[in-house]
Parts: sequence; C-alpha cells; structure tokens
Amino acid sequence: MTLRACLIVVWCVAAMPCAAQTPSPSPADSTAVQGTAPAADASSPGISPPAPAEPQAPVAPPSPPDFPRGKISGYVFGDAYFNATGDPTHSYTATGGDAGQTNIDATKPITRDLNGVQLRRVYFQLDNDLSVRYATRLRLETDGKALSSDGKISAFVKNAYFQARSVIPRADFLFGMINTPTWDNAEEFWQYRSIEKPLPDFRGIGTSADIGH
Repeated sequence: MTLRACLIVVWCVAAMPCAAQTPSPSPADSTAVQGTAPAADASSPGISPPAPAEPQAPVAPPSPPDFPRGKISGYVFGDAYFNATGDPTHSYTATGGDAGQTNIDATKPITRDLNGVQLRRVYFQLDNDLSVRYATRLRLETDGKALSSDGKISAFVKNAYFQARSVIPRADFLFGMINTPTWDNAEEFWQYRSIEKPLPDFRGIGTSADIGH
C-alpha cells in the first residue's frame, strides 16, 4: 500500500465519528421549534417598547345611609257623578238640599238626576326614617262622608305609629294608631280601592285603623 492510500484510510476513519454526532440545538433553535418567537429587543429599530399601564382611579368607599330622613306623600281620588236613573221621588232636607244618597253604601235612596262631586279619599302622609331599624308615620285622612258637626268635610288621624323593623326574623313591631288587617289584606289583593271599596269596607266589617301594637 502506498503512502497516499494510507493517508486516505486514516482520514476516513477520523471523519466517521464526527458525521455520526448530531449537533445540540441552540436556545434560539429550540424556541423556534416550539413555535414561540424569541423576544424582540426593545432597542431594535422599528420596534417600540410597550406602553406603561395607566394608573387606576381610587375607588371611594360607600357612604353610610343618610339618617334621619323624611318623606311627604299623599293622594286624592273622588267622583264626578250624575245619576241618570234612580228613584224619581225627590225629598229635601230642612235647608233645601236634596236628601237623596249619592253612594250606594247607605240606606238612603239614590234619586234620579242627582249630580255633584264627592271625595272618596284624601291622604296626607309624613314618613320619617330615624335609622335603618326605626321609623315613624303620621297620616291624615279626609273623606267626603266624614263630616263635622256643622256638615263640613273634616280631617282625622288615620295613622300615628312607631315602627321597629326586624325585632324578630321577618317581623316588625308597630305601636300606636295602626292599620288593621281586616281591610288592608283585601285592598292589597283586589287593588281597586280607587274605583270602589273592597267588600269588608263596603259592608262595614271592622275598622280600618285602631290603637294597638
């Protein structure tokens, strides 16, 4: 074997281990394989740094309820009536007024051609919340049938009570002139008090308000 052939054989033997080894990937190559682009340098031309986050406005704490506080309310409804039919026999009072009855909840006859205006209910109410748990109410009522001794419409106290809320679970305590459940439940169920009285009121069953607790 010539010297030239020996050199070729030695070169081939030395190159075989190098060809069998696989070069280890660099950090940049492993990032590209995983599908994540390498972080861009903020100093690179054409790339702007991220904008700083805007500071959030401070949240004001909720203010406590405003107590004591009051509320004035009320309502009025009535009738403008004309009786086209009815008892044709008119009777008159000593002062010359028509003695016929304008309402059907009385024993007097409803005379024909009787007309006028009557107040069914007028409320003036003052509510005062002393705190979350304590409150008061004053309600005045005027009714076209509630007349004074001289025959004029008068006002009277409908409600005047003190209320303590949630004295026991789901129960309030009221003391003074309060509504009775006799009429309140019927009015709340039928929801037509502005049209006509509910049956307990129409038949005079009990009273709408009383002193109690």
